[in-house]
Amino acid sequence: MSVEFKRDKNRKKKKEFKETHISQPEHTYDPENEKELIQKARQNNRRGGRPRKNKNYANVRTQKANLGKIKALQNTLGYYSQDDLLTDLLDKAENNLNNDQRTMFNMYIKAFNLLNK
Repeated sequence: MSVEFKRDKNRKKKKEFKETHISQPEHTYDPENEKELIQKARQNNRRGGRPRKNKNYANVRTQKANLGKIKALQNTLGYYSQDDLLTDLLDKAENNLNNDQRTMFNMYIKAFNLLNK
């Protein structure tokens, strides 16, 4: 018993492929040029993200809206890091305390210093 294969007339026929045009690259890899670009990028890049020596750090949780304000103030006022900005802002707030607030502030500072020892 033999079976005849009947091809469907509606089936797609083979397409002919056209030759692909290969374009020339805009630039090629040059190791000497890459070294110069990396050195320039390192010179322009400020040191950031790495903790300063002999400093203790802890995380402070803030909302994203406030974080945006902090970054904007840092860039506007020209502070090197967010730590510098917050130190200056806290010093200004501490200088504006009245007598009762200063007493409470000193008590809290003493308590936190005893806890951290």
